Amino acid sequence: MTTSKNQELLARLILRGDQLLVDLKYPQAATAYIEALRIDPSSAVVYYKLGELSLKQNRWEEAIQYFNQAIELQPDLYWAKFGVGQVLAEQGHLDQAIETFRRVVELQPNFLFAHYHLALCLSNLGLIDEAYQAFQKTIEIDPRFYWAYFSLGSMLERFGHNEEAIATYQKGLEQEPKNSLAHHQLGDLWLKLGRWNDAVTSYLQAINLDSKYVWSHHNLGVALGHLDRWNEALLCHQKVAELKPDFWQIPSTKLDFMVQYQLGLVLMIQQKLDESVLYLKQAISIKPDFSTTYQYLSLALIKLKRWKEALQYRQKIEELEPDTDVLSYDSYQSVGIEFQRLVLWEKSDIALLNEYAVISGEFDSNFYYSQYPDIAAGGIDPVMHYITAGWKELRDPSPVFSTQNYLRYNPDVSNKNLNPFYHFIVYGRSEGRRSQSFSNYIFQKKYIPKVSILIPNYNHARYLPERLDSILNQTYKNYEIIILDDCSKDNSRDVIEKYHSLYPSKIQYLFNKINSGSVFKQWEKGLSLATCELVWICESDDSCDPDFLEKLVKFFADPSIMVAFGRIQFMDEDSVEFSGLDDYRESAFPGIWKDVNIATSNHWFNGAFGIRNVIANVGGCVFRNQILPPEIWSAAAEYKVCADWFLYAVLAGGGRIAYEPTAKSYFRQHSANTSVTSFASEKYFREHFRVAKFLRNYHGISENSLFRFYALLADHYKHSFKKSTSEGLIDLFDISSLLKEKKITKHILIASLGFHLGGGEIFPIHLANQLLSMGYLVSFAILDSQQENEDIRNMLNRRIPVYCKDLIDEIGIESFIREANINLIHSHNPGWEYFFSASKSINIPYIVTHHGAYECEQIDAQYLLKFLKLVDHWVYISEKNLAAFDQLPLSPLLFTKLPNAVPVREGAFPLMRSDLGISDDAFVFGIASRAIRSKGWEEAIKAALIINDVSDKELFILLCGDGEEKTRLSEIYDKFNNVKFLGYQKKFMVFIDFVIAVYSRQGFRVSHFL
Repeated sequence: MTTSKNQELLARLILRGDQLLVDLKYPQAATAYIEALRIDPSSAVVYYKLGELSLKQNRWEEAIQYFNQAIELQPDLYWAKFGVGQVLAEQGHLDQAIETFRRVVELQPNFLFAHYHLALCLSNLGLIDEAYQAFQKTIEIDPRFYWAYFSLGSMLERFGHNEEAIATYQKGLEQEPKNSLAHHQLGDLWLKLGRWNDAVTSYLQAINLDSKYVWSHHNLGVALGHLDRWNEALLCHQKVAELKPDFWQIPSTKLDFMVQYQLGLVLMIQQKLDESVLYLKQAISIKPDFSTTYQYLSLALIKLKRWKEALQYRQKIEELEPDTDVLSYDSYQSVGIEFQRLVLWEKSDIALLNEYAVISGEFDSNFYYSQYPDIAAGGIDPVMHYITAGWKELRDPSPVFSTQNYLRYNPDVSNKNLNPFYHFIVYGRSEGRRSQSFSNYIFQKKYIPKVSILIPNYNHARYLPERLDSILNQTYKNYEIIILDDCSKDNSRDVIEKYHSLYPSKIQYLFNKINSGSVFKQWEKGLSLATCELVWICESDDSCDPDFLEKLVKFFADPSIMVAFGRIQFMDEDSVEFSGLDDYRESAFPGIWKDVNIATSNHWFNGAFGIRNVIANVGGCVFRNQILPPEIWSAAAEYKVCADWFLYAVLAGGGRIAYEPTAKSYFRQHSANTSVTSFASEKYFREHFRVAKFLRNYHGISENSLFRFYALLADHYKHSFKKSTSEGLIDLFDISSLLKEKKITKHILIASLGFHLGGGEIFPIHLANQLLSMGYLVSFAILDSQQENEDIRNMLNRRIPVYCKDLIDEIGIESFIREANINLIHSHNPGWEYFFSASKSINIPYIVTHHGAYECEQIDAQYLLKFLKLVDHWVYISEKNLAAFDQLPLSPLLFTKLPNAVPVREGAFPLMRSDLGISDDAFVFGIASRAIRSKGWEEAIKAALIINDVSDKELFILLCGDGEEKTRLSEIYDKFNNVKFLGYQKKFMVFIDFVIAVYSRQGFRVSHFL
């Protein structure tokens, strides 16, 4: 073998040993490392690995020998020296360990673990100042290394620096909030300081992360007892007994009242009645005036049929609380009957108390009282009311939990008649179940997209400072400003340049050399320059409130929303607000303008937006950045007044529009305002006819909306031309011809799994884009809204709205299809057939293109029959796809074969061979797919390595794609120079010599990488 072959074999053996070490297969790991030494007896790395292996097996002397051998061969191998320090620390030779770690730090000043272990050793020797400095250095190197905070906090607590310890624990938990032990340690400190509520919070967090750690339950019970929350404390000690039955086997004289009392209750529930009586009596001797102890003691005695003794303790309750009718029973004479009733009471009450204890920490009592005044007026305990009746009445326990939605989307909970809030806290949250409506959930997500703010300007130098200040003072800060001056004749350019000099990173500008003649041409130019996800066009003479942008941006977290607008109001030349637009909106559609209103564009344009341009000024809305085709801009250029209305309809497309009344903007009225001066011209009415015709063809606005449209326009006509009738309007606006117009633009819903890497996910994106380019209204529906590949998401044209399955479910299938005016559904995943087949009234064409899922998934015959009733036509990719239908007597006319294909792509692969260290004469294999085990990446790598071993020609394998397998395999094979992991890449095929397809069930196997 050549030297390079020896090195490659050595690397393979080390990799094998490392994997065996991770798998705790120590003898096999040792064999791999020893074999590696035979190939290269002078390998310091192998000696270090053997030392690490010995260290894990507590074979200290052997580990030291291996580490020292590694250091002798490679004196700068600081990991080996660090290993020596670890061994010395484990053996208790702390002084020597400290010196060793310090030498490692000198050799490698930023070696995190050396500083950390040095700090631990110094702390164990009580050298607190030096340990503190070492911990701080560890944190300085990596502020995210949470163990440094926890260890430092423990040391500070040990030496009495409690407040500093608390702060340090909390900083650590900011880095790693899921460390149960740290929450428990913090709880212990709170408990020691007598801060009971804080202790309860910490222990609950610890239990939520690790419910089997006994001491967290025990200490939580102690803290709750100090707060007189006895019933909750009881549940904690009951849990302790369940987890560790022998936990309580300690002398009762060593326990204080609280634990004596709680333990007595636990033992009673466990039916260890004699022991229960012992602990409860001991509790009474410590605290004789606590009546509840007598109550439980008498119950235990009743169960033991020690009637007289039980009666004595019950009488003691009446002595302590004369006005209390014990357990609402009139006498103690019928103790046998009472015993039976008490047993029933105990069983039901314990269950209720358990629910009470679990939900009370997250229950919002103030919210419950404010939402349900009847409960507040009655002085009813809100938590108990919710447990016993509220959830059954579909009341909500907090603003972030919807009882109705949880029961609706979790039939396993509703069918078993379970308390939904309790189920969510105990099970649902960890299972990933959603606690609220989709709309509330998505609008509360952290979403901070960048906004391109476009400011077309012409001769508005007087108003520009106010306009720019209203933008620069926005509470929402993630934006860019692009000012487009259209050859102003005033000093606008001086104002623009001044603001640019003050805010060079925020503001850019463009000065036209020739006046464009149309503000809409400036919009087109601005959109071509916009780089951000959202766009806000601000006319240069208008203004808005400081929180305008913040209140609208949040809506776009929902990918179905294409346009959001606020409450637009008039203001005069002196920036004084005046009325008019509220009435204007009400005249379009009354009663919908006080609250947030989100609906499909079809719903809006068959209502208010189809009757009047309710976004009376473009500065009152924000929309998604879209590349509109030239024909749209050409059509817009024909308008002088209604171009914005026309463009809003196009920008909204098949998506949704949101209205937020608290987002206020101001539309300035002055003598030079072009929109005002055009209202009394014939052109104004002709343009309204043209836009009405477009809305009829595009959104199919109803006859009712057309008549309302015409009536309002007729009133305006009479007012503008000072006429008593609107007879002349027919020449400008022929409503009879409009009524003959029909909806032309069909709305197609493409339904896919989601934005994942895969042919079955990418083909529908290409199809949607193509249909859009052909003039259809297109929407895209996804089943999985949680996982998203950004590159795949960016393939979908931004003019296409995305509807999440949960949103459609929330709206209701029939309502969604009706309100969005969907004309055809084209599904690419059987999950949609399961979903849509639940509806009995889908009366539109339904097409399925299946990409292999039907023969891969074992679809129950019952469901398949339901799908056949739903689906009008099946498109398949290869003959294999028909296997699921072989046994069914179906007409061949129901099926069409259409192999997968992709759009023609232009351009070259972004990398050169030299970038990857590949010579021009090397042979390059390639595999392109999702990086999951079933795609055969490791098999391809192994095959390529075998070929490389026997080939005279240098060979490389390039793996294109992302996923869990890429992460795993790169750790194993990154050391091989001829194995390259590229992640997701486009135009991959033009770069490689040979495609490896481990298996194929579709046409165009790597189509999405072409």
